Amino acid sequence: MEWNANGLLRYQQELRSVLGIEKIDVCLISETLTKQSYIKFRGYKVYHAIHPANTARSRSAIIIEDNTLHQEGQDLGTNKIPKLIREKRKLRRKWHQIRVLQEKT
Repeated sequence: MEWNANGLLRYQQELRSVLGIEKIDVCLISETLTKQSYIKFRGYKVYHAIHPANTARSRSAIIIEDNTLHQEGQDLGTNKIPKLIREKRKLRRKWHQIRVLQEKT
């Protein structure tokens, strides 16, 4: 699941419900807008990407269910996850454009 939270703290209960009801294993959160990385979800490991200026803007998080096998990789730096999310969105737009062109032919 991917979600642009536009402020994770105010939607924390909603996200907690969706994670449980939908049995989400991995969730990518953009625009968490949290200054601290103290958000926790029971049964999940939360990884945060902190903005280089240590401000509450543009932060990202990855939430992985405890029973989902994963390995914490090397530190990507404080600004790599938002960049990866932007690249993913570019690829999604490009894929959509290709699909539209294929439908026209």
